[in-house]
Amino acid sequence: MLRACGRAGWAPPEGLPGGKEVLVVSDHGNQAQRGVLALNQLLAEWGFLRFKREPSRGVDVDDVVDWGRSLAVAWGGYYARIFVNAGGEEAVDVKRELRRRLSVLKAPWGHIRNAVFEPAELYRAVRGDAPDLMVYFDSLRVRPVQTVGYESPWLEGNDRGPDDSLHSFNGFYAATWGDVRRKDLHALDVAGFLERVL
Repeated sequence: MLRACGRAGWAPPEGLPGGKEVLVVSDHGNQAQRGVLALNQLLAEWGFLRFKREPSRGVDVDDVVDWGRSLAVAWGGYYARIFVNAGGEEAVDVKRELRRRLSVLKAPWGHIRNAVFEPAELYRAVRGDAPDLMVYFDSLRVRPVQTVGYESPWLEGNDRGPDDSLHSFNGFYAATWGDVRRKDLHALDVAGFLERVL
């Protein structure tokens, strides 16, 4: 395992005492970026988002959103967080329509399938200021960004500078002990794994 980590450019700290073990864990993997979606630009095209003024290219949506006339606003990252600006049945209707529209999108290279969830569908307990919807575009291969002011919602590259890498669902673990052949370990199982081998 240490040889494999060394080939990847990592080495244990010098002077690691004898008899000590090493555990390397990542809660996510890595994959190539397939595309970039200015999601708020799309929400504006669909009529869910309104601006106080015409946005300049690449401006953050928070600087130009007209909250009084907008039904939904998104934050970007490796997945999108959509906040619905409505209550009661209107909020239910907005979420239902966004789920329908966002489940499959036409990208420049073809149609992509997307996973759209409410936080309570993924988490045992929802805390803090949770979004109303979470969207994972094309199995995390498409990066959603929150900037606006573009001619098209599909961008040539990341809005914040060069970055062609995205998260993936499969993380990584390596240990100098235990059953290193096990491939189905979930990130939430790491504590139990450590209890068994320590």
